Amino acid sequence: MPNETLDQNCSKCGFTEKENSNDENINLYEIRGESLCQVHALSVLDALEYKLIHSPNRPTSITEQRLLDETRMWKLQVKSGRKIS
Repeated sequence: MPNETLDQNCSKCGFTEKENSNDENINLYEIRGESLCQVHALSVLDALEYKLIHSPNRPTSITEQRLLDETRMWKLQVKSGRKIS
């Protein structure tokens, strides 16, 4: 998930980083092909985490468990305000 450029908009609310560039805690994140602000990025990651936790295949699927671990890592990065690298 690459970093976004500063002139991108949140695809859900239209927020741009340039509008609030003096606030260091607000970033845009590219998640699942969408540019999202911190609030919307967390909601998308929460939904993905919920889906993976309740997947009937997760106990036997290494791929789903790895995706769940990565999703939790991304959530921590978004909550801290850092860019996902």
